[in-house]
Amino acid sequence: MLEGFQSVALVDELPPGQSKVVMVNNREIALFNIEGTYFAIHNRCPHEGGPLCEGRVKGFVVACPWHDLAFDVRNGQGTDGGGYCVGSYDVQVEGAEILSDLGENHSMMRRRRSGLPLQMTMSTTTSHDHDGATHSDGAKVIETTLEHPIQIHLWEDRTRGELWVPTYDPTGLELLADDYLRIAGNNAVDNGQRTFEFKAVRPGTHRVLFEKRMGWKFTAEDRRVFDVTASDSSSRSSA
Repeated sequence: MLEGFQSVALVDELPPGQSKVVMVNNREIALFNIEGTYFAIHNRCPHEGGPLCEGRVKGFVVACPWHDLAFDVRNGQGTDGGGYCVGSYDVQVEGAEILSDLGENHSMMRRRRSGLPLQMTMSTTTSHDHDGATHSDGAKVIETTLEHPIQIHLWEDRTRGELWVPTYDPTGLELLADDYLRIAGNNAVDNGQRTFEFKAVRPGTHRVLFEKRMGWKFTAEDRRVFDVTASDSSSRSSA
């Protein structure tokens, strides 16, 4: 078996034109077979958590069955200009098995393979302050370089239906991973830490707006704003 990959389904379980959801390490992954080629993305739409595996597929684009937000299954990028993206995963076929790089911590595995060290982690909850500067409009500042991904941690109480939804410019930031770690100690409660990992794709300051959505509300219950300021370390070192 390929290093870093694990079996997630059998080829016979996913004929062309079909999709399937699999659970790997408590993470929902949507698998797609498009004309004999397999793709894997995070199953839950970042808007309000719709199941993408049940969405309508046209070409390489799947539309969320709840609100029609569309995503390219090849890379997880949103295609409708709304700024939403989902995590995507490498897929290989070995014999009768479909393999994907979905290890215990996918974002850490991908970082090791790409050789990208993590520069900064910003932890944010409803009761703790943040390190770093704060703009006058309340945005927290994260300084990084194009070579270093950053993580933002947010607390979610999914028992109450909470879901953090990010809005950002995909031409400035790339969402590398969106993971949820359940911390609750019993089956009646579902709360834990949501981790978003971003990497800047061009220098400058890129704003990320997080809105805490509840399934039955039209307005956001809470907001968090981050300004990711990325510099090009190669040009800076040559100057």
